[in-house]
Amino acid sequence: GAQWVELFQGEGGKPVWSVALAHHTDDPTLVLVTTAPRERWDRRMAGGEQPGATEFASDLVRVLIDMGRAEFEDPERSQYNRAVWSFAQEQGKAWESWDKTQWSLDGHAIPARTWRFAHFWTGMTLGVPDHYVGVTAFDLEDPGVDLVEVSGSDYGFDFTVPFGIRGLEVEHAGQPDTSEIFRSQSRHLDHDRVLAFQDLPGS
Repeated sequence: GAQWVELFQGEGGKPVWSVALAHHTDDPTLVLVTTAPRERWDRRMAGGEQPGATEFASDLVRVLIDMGRAEFEDPERSQYNRAVWSFAQEQGKAWESWDKTQWSLDGHAIPARTWRFAHFWTGMTLGVPDHYVGVTAFDLEDPGVDLVEVSGSDYGFDFTVPFGIRGLEVEHAGQPDTSEIFRSQSRHLDHDRVLAFQDLPGS
């Protein structure tokens, strides 16, 4: 199916600290693979004082539950934003107790942890040297993914030259709308899980 660079995080003139690659098929499975060099992520997201695995896990959860958000007016939007991040942090702190699974990187087995929310799941591995790697999947039952090292050219993107948000927006113009895919999939959430999320403190 289609594949593209969905997101990158960084500062102007400096190396990025994470990149998310999107993969979409017509069935309509959507998979995001996020890679973050640990040294940069730890320094930027955890202040360099501790490993940033918890922050990385929390960010994965936030993306999973937030991409299909409904339209809100103030002050509901502020309440929602606080509830989402609070919920994501709570789940991220417990990442070491997420379900155990096994992924592979270029054919070599690596341990991973996954967290499910209705028909979606997200997970992470510390099995890639010097990197945090996360996978977020929609409408994909099996959490045992096979990862391979790729180049930006495989995704229509050149990471060897300076780039910015405008360039990413140009690339997105010819790709599926990830937010719309998330919202479409969110309509199939279990009713009880939706009610539970709406009842979160601060929501």
